[in-house]
Amino acid sequence: KIVGGLYVWEGPRVYLSPTFCLTKEDVKEKCKGMKISAKSALSVEGFDVHVDGLELDGALIVNVKDGASLKIKNFKVKNEGWKIRAYDEGEEVDERDAIRGYEFVREGEERILIEEGDWIADENGLRRV
Repeated sequence: KIVGGLYVWEGPRVYLSPTFCLTKEDVKEKCKGMKISAKSALSVEGFDVHVDGLELDGALIVNVKDGASLKIKNFKVKNEGWKIRAYDEGEEVDERDAIRGYEFVREGEERILIEEGDWIADENGLRRV
């Protein structure tokens, strides 16, 4: 897709924080059974997060603080996700954003913020264990 004269890849957008995974081995150990649609956005932060079954069609933001844990097991997320909106010519935009030529419009997302304790997200929802 061309946005503002630049090619923009339209596949899933995945951000795995260095607090979550540093190496390929970390990814193999912590990310199992993930199915992410082309329109999806995923962001994971936190040392003690393990995924064993995630079906994502939309946007999911996971942030697990130090000392807390989250196990994602057979968890399904479906929402509108993030859309790309090209900036209009002449639109007032911060220079660091203007260089990209577009912004993400967050039409729908699920957020999981774990500050303390041990949690699981599965087919029954999010709960403390």
